[in-house]
Amino acid sequence: MFALLRSRVVFTDAEHRAALAARTAALEAVSRLDQIEAGMTDEFTRLREQIRRHCRTAHEDQLVAGARRFFGRNRLEDALILCGDALGHGGDSRFHVAQAIVDYLNYKTFTPTDLSKLVRWLCGRTDIDVTDLYRHVVNVALYIKDFDYREMQPLLPRLPADDLVNIANDCLGLGISNPASLLYQEAARSRPDDVLLRNQIANTEFLCGRYNEARKHWMLVAHQRDLVRNKYSGLDRRIRFLGDTWLMAIGHVATLGTFIQAMRMGLYGDIRPVLVYQRRKPPAGMEIIRLLSHIIEVHEIDGDAIEYKWKMISGGANYDYERAVEVVIGHTEDFWYAPDLDGSISWYGPAGAAIDAAARAQGLGPALSYTEEETRQRRILLERLYGLPRDAWFVGLHVREPGFHGNWHNAMPGTRNADIDSYGEAVDAIIQAGGYVVRLGDPSMKPFKPRPEVIDYATSDMRRPDLDIFLCAAARFVIGTNSGYSLVPSLFGVRCLLTNWSPIGTPNWITHDKLVPKRIWDHKAGRYLSIEEMYRSFTGWSQFQRDFDGTHYEIRDNEPAEITAAVVEMLREVHPEAAAQLKPSGKRPSTAQQKLVAPDTARLFTSIVVENGGYVGSMLSTSFAALHPELLGRMSVAPTAIATDLVTERPKTAEAAQIDRHRRTLSDMAVAVDSAAISPEPLADDVSLDQAIARPKELGLGPPVGMPVAALVTTGGEARAEEPGHHGEPRAPTDAATSEKAL
Repeated sequence: MFALLRSRVVFTDAEHRAALAARTAALEAVSRLDQIEAGMTDEFTRLREQIRRHCRTAHEDQLVAGARRFFGRNRLEDALILCGDALGHGGDSRFHVAQAIVDYLNYKTFTPTDLSKLVRWLCGRTDIDVTDLYRHVVNVALYIKDFDYREMQPLLPRLPADDLVNIANDCLGLGISNPASLLYQEAARSRPDDVLLRNQIANTEFLCGRYNEARKHWMLVAHQRDLVRNKYSGLDRRIRFLGDTWLMAIGHVATLGTFIQAMRMGLYGDIRPVLVYQRRKPPAGMEIIRLLSHIIEVHEIDGDAIEYKWKMISGGANYDYERAVEVVIGHTEDFWYAPDLDGSISWYGPAGAAIDAAARAQGLGPALSYTEEETRQRRILLERLYGLPRDAWFVGLHVREPGFHGNWHNAMPGTRNADIDSYGEAVDAIIQAGGYVVRLGDPSMKPFKPRPEVIDYATSDMRRPDLDIFLCAAARFVIGTNSGYSLVPSLFGVRCLLTNWSPIGTPNWITHDKLVPKRIWDHKAGRYLSIEEMYRSFTGWSQFQRDFDGTHYEIRDNEPAEITAAVVEMLREVHPEAAAQLKPSGKRPSTAQQKLVAPDTARLFTSIVVENGGYVGSMLSTSFAALHPELLGRMSVAPTAIATDLVTERPKTAEAAQIDRHRRTLSDMAVAVDSAAISPEPLADDVSLDQAIARPKELGLGPPVGMPVAALVTTGGEARAEEPGHHGEPRAPTDAATSEKAL
């Protein structure tokens, strides 16, 4: 309740009586507001004007009281008119008006439209400078469904930067990324030199799927760090601390392999990399850190990380916290970005792909390895603990589930998970080829169907952190999904088959891995999107289910036959002797077809990715492209009647026409195999690919018998699906504040 405001003016008796009469009339009008029926608009207006008339020069408390009554009756415009009059009286009226608005918001009887009107009204006022009010309005607005958070942008400069950062952190923790980015960027206006805040903006833009914007902010981060390194003298400028962002998850730790390759190629110059972590909180992937400790200095500490790092870099100079924080930040390298081959900065995906491709071109070996003795000891241990023969070859299997990152998944349900049960057919193929399968992961995963040659290591009571890593190093290859664990095999030169991958626009950057993406079903068009269509819409870039909800797009997991075909494809490349033991199947291309189609698949996929703003990391599975040649169809003009969010027009260039011809070759050759008509044997050593294309029938590579394949055709400039067959039925944040953790 508000205390009545006392007038400081001395009245004559007549003036006093007039003021008392005005106050009494205002009180009566305010009290009558509760008695009027909801539809009596004219009466509400009459009483509002009566209150205003009697409170022109005094009694602002009655203006606020009337506004409260109007708020309670959901008559926002009347309430705001009285609030405006009250503010005109000056003094403490702004606090009373602010409290009335806060109480109104707390009642939660308003609609998104009401909130929009209130925000616009506040944006137009300059006489209500109450920070608590704006903080409350922003907090409420962020969690109201169907309210456009961008409407509150004019209010943000009225909040201190620390408040903006704290609210943004809360948003990000709940999976509300776009408003968080807006808040962080407003805070950066008053803190332009805050490196950690700028880094957090980049991270948030990345979560929003705005990768180019994220890159720009990371370029600023790198520039600001360069300025800090040149600011002080007497420091060891070679030191580069690897910040805690490298230790947040196993995938981040595994990306140190890319960092090591970049160092080998001189992209970081002459540096001394140092990794510091707290003894009480060892990071995931300690086995990786042990193996790379001969390349990167590793320090386990118990005290304050800032002070420890300052002593290292300054040689023991006097410790000043503010200066130490600035210096340490300036000498820190983050996981999120890396130097690219052009001397600029890119986020870790395209930078990692460029570094990986260059490292392979230069003949650089894997970043890490086990010694023969270490390998022998661990294979003996695996044999005794799990029954995996020490001389047997095996394939690792890791299928991402939501359990390990449960809180994150609950806040931001994603598209990256898959069902382990859909891999049973692929496991059977590996066993038929003479191999074992080791299911990798963590105890939160559901148990896998038992088989004699299958070891469900993930749910075993005898898991060990070092074996988590060694199994990836010792596998013939690993079947993975979109998780950080899928990067571990590449540390040791082991290839990974990335199944159920989503989103296709951000593949792993290991260029010798293979990709089997989830497909996108367009309910409006009654067909699957091509890869180019995915790249031209959010469907190819979003990893969050919220972006698909309420649209006509549905993301679908890989079918068991698709996974099996890709597994057999990988077996043929990494273990051809074992693959030769597999019986031919009408569900997948033969070895000869695989070799024939692979160059076209790579060429077409690369062209689509590059032309549509992506980066070429892991390569599309040839067998998957063979099963679904329409995926590599090109758009002469965007089919606006089918997917309205795609680019509206794309001229058909000579290059596009040439790619279409390659697509037709792929469609003709990459088909399901009739085992009676097509030989499963590989091409002879003396038969070139050009010869195979020129005379496919002679080599047993003709079109199959009785197995139709869906193809994307173009009529009248509009893409449509022609389906002789069928596609099947639908089936938390880093705090931006300066802290030891952030460093």
